[in-house]
Amino acid sequence: VTPQITPDDHVIMAVKVTKDEPDYLNRLNDVPPIKKNEVNAKVLVRDGETIVIGGVFSNTQSKVVDKVPFLGDVPYLGRLFRRDVLAEKKSELLVFLTPRIMNNQAIAVSR
Repeated sequence: VTPQITPDDHVIMAVKVTKDEPDYLNRLNDVPPIKKNEVNAKVLVRDGETIVIGGVFSNTQSKVVDKVPFLGDVPYLGRLFRRDVLAEKKSELLVFLTPRIMNNQAIAVSR
């Protein structure tokens, strides 16, 4: 966040939100690449007003195998004793920002 105070007690903020996470589905030599999600915004708000920045989405997939011990590993017959599930999880990162202008009176009260 890069803040800037205007003469009428508003705050201009240049905000950069990033979320980096490993991409295990696309590993190369057992090393996952890093997926980068980024949002840039420039906002004008009043002192003490809250803004919400969203748009950083995440989609993770995982494969889970549930099976009966030993029987799930038997060729051909094992399919009757196991279950393969592909789970997908979607999420969004929301960032809440509330700028406060600290003048001399506010600093004295906070002490």
